[in-house]
Amino acid sequence: MLDSSAVATVRVLAAELTFWGKACLLHEETFRPADKPRKLRMARHYYDLWCLLRRGVGEKALAELSLFTRVAEHREIFFRLAWVDYSTHKPGTFRLVPPAHHLPDWKSDYDAMRGPMFFGVTPSFEEIVAVVGDFESRFNQEPRTA
Repeated sequence: MLDSSAVATVRVLAAELTFWGKACLLHEETFRPADKPRKLRMARHYYDLWCLLRRGVGEKALAELSLFTRVAEHREIFFRLAWVDYSTHKPGTFRLVPPAHHLPDWKSDYDAMRGPMFFGVTPSFEEIVAVVGDFESRFNQEPRTA
């Protein structure tokens, strides 16, 4: 039996760090060439971003643009992909929504995960893209310095 007066310290990552990490990964995926197949279940990152946006983490992340810059720089150094234009990791050129020709593949990946990976009611991929797209538009249109 556990002692109810016991104290435990739990170290966790800030949700904003997770948000920007997933956002940068999805931005980088918009550059993926046709001859470089995407790993299965990558659409989970869109679902995660949707969840974080719905819980207000996106708003908090907008206030942490220095964190965005650090995450983008870290990814460029430690997760560098030859086909990504890292100069676009900034407001005004940041893409989260997949290019139209990639949407069917992303949707198929998401639909294949819905039953086995998620519990309860899940949004359609179109709903996810709409919410993520709204954030992308706001991030790119509002004057800000990263």
